[in-house]
Amino acid sequence: MQITITARHFELTDPIKDYADSAMRGLKKYFDHIIVAEMILRVEKNRNIAELNLCVKKVNFVAKAREQDMYTAIDSVIRKVERQIKKQVGKMKRHHSNNKVALKELGKVEIAALNIIKKTINPVELDLDRAIDEFNKRDNSFFLFRNTESDRYSMIKKIDGGYEVIEIQ
Repeated sequence: MQITITARHFELTDPIKDYADSAMRGLKKYFDHIIVAEMILRVEKNRNIAELNLCVKKVNFVAKAREQDMYTAIDSVIRKVERQIKKQVGKMKRHHSNNKVALKELGKVEIAALNIIKKTINPVELDLDRAIDEFNKRDNSFFLFRNTESDRYSMIKKIDGGYEVIEIQ
C-alpha cells in the first residue's frame, strides 16, 4: 500500500503524520487490497479538515471530515471510510456467495444435452429430528419430507460435518 500524507496551510508535525499513517495502515484489517491511500490535511479558518482517498481494485473510497482538532478529524475520516469498506465487503460477499454462483452456472446449462431421469417422490410427514434419523438410515444424497413443524416441504442434505435443511415454499 502506497501512503501519501499532504498538509495544506499548516506545518505537518511528526506526531500528526505518524498518527495519520498508523490510522491508514489500520484500514488494512478490513480490506487487504488497498493500492493507494492518500490523506489530505488542511486548516481553513478555525476548522481542521481531513480528506481520505483510497484506491482499491475497481473501487475508490472518498471521505471528508471537519472537526475542531486535527486528531479528531483524522479519526472521523477513518471511521467514515471503515463504514464504506465494510459496506463494500458485504456487497461483495453477498454477490459472490456460493448459492448465487451455483445458480448462475445452472442457468447456463443446456437442458437438451442432459440425460434427464424423472422420479416421483411421495414425501412423508416428519419433524426435523425424525427426518434426520430417517435420512441417516438411507444411502441417498438428499431426503425430501414434509416438515410437520413448519408445514412446508423440506429437503435435507449432508454438508461438512452437519446437515443443510432447505425449505421449499
